[in-house]
Amino acid sequence: MKYEAKNDKNLIDLSELTKDELISKVLLLNNKTAELEKQIYWMNELMISANRKIYGSSSEKTAVPEQISFFNEAEAESDPMIPELQIEEITYSRRKKKGKRETDLAALPLTTIEYELDPSEST
Repeated sequence: MKYEAKNDKNLIDLSELTKDELISKVLLLNNKTAELEKQIYWMNELMISANRKIYGSSSEKTAVPEQISFFNEAEAESDPMIPELQIEEITYSRRKKKGKRETDLAALPLTTIEYELDPSEST
C-alpha cells in the first residue's frame, strides 16, 4: 500500500515502515484531523453569529434598567388601575354634496385660446 504525502508529492511505501512509525503517523493524522474539525466548528460559529447579527431580530430592549428609554415612556408612566375611556362609535356616514365642483368652478372665468400650427409642424 502506498501513501502520497500532500506536501512532499512523494510516494511512501507503508509496508517499509515499522509499527512504531505507522502508529506515529496515524496519531499525527488524528491530531491534524481534530485540529481541522475545531477550525471548522469555529468557522461555523462565526458564520452563525454573523448571520444572527445581520438577519436576526432586532429590538430596542436594553440590558441596563437605569438607562432612559424614549420608546416605552407611555407604558412606564401609565397606571393600570385607571379604567380606560370608552370609545364612542359613529354609526352614520356623511354623504358628499352633489354639484359642489360645478359651484366652485362657476366663479372662475372661462377663456378659450385657439392655436394654429403650420402644416410643417403638424406632421
